[in-house]
Amino acid sequence: MSEDENRRVKIAPPRDDMERIASAAAEKAAAIVSRRVLSELKAIRDSIERIEKEIEELKNKCKPEGPREAEKRREPAQAGAQLLEHIRRRGYILASDARKLGLSPAALMNEASRQGLIVINAEGDAIIMSDQSFREFSSILGEIKTSDPEEALKAAGRYSRAFNVLRRAGVIYYSQKAGKWVMVE
Repeated sequence: MSEDENRRVKIAPPRDDMERIASAAAEKAAAIVSRRVLSELKAIRDSIERIEKEIEELKNKCKPEGPREAEKRREPAQAGAQLLEHIRRRGYILASDARKLGLSPAALMNEASRQGLIVINAEGDAIIMSDQSFREFSSILGEIKTSDPEEALKAAGRYSRAFNVLRRAGVIYYSQKAGKWVMVE
């Protein structure tokens, strides 16, 4: 051994001190880990609260407002009277025009069924007529002898829009054999 090594004094802590130091280090490490876990849990909780708040805001944006709420509260008798008056004046109504009466298309269809009106489905739309309007439309349809859709449209008169919707949906067509426009049954 060298002289420097001989001069050095080796000091070793007592065994009890080593155990105390190890125990204190373990406690300190556990405290550090606990603080970090608690910090992470707090960050997760804050994120969840932010997401829940955003979900609530989106739900509130999706709630029906204004006219839709009014449609739900509309008195059935009032809606029925308005529907019948519109059909009396015009002869028919398209389900796609329901909003003009302040009704949803579904509410219009329900009211038409309740009133006993004729509903003709036309590929995503529907035409609602009274019995009298349907007979008048059928009569006009039978009188149109031209196969040209544009001329037939003009000849349909007040029913021209209904004629056009039904023709495009394939519900009515020109029969060469009969020589007139007919409705698919």
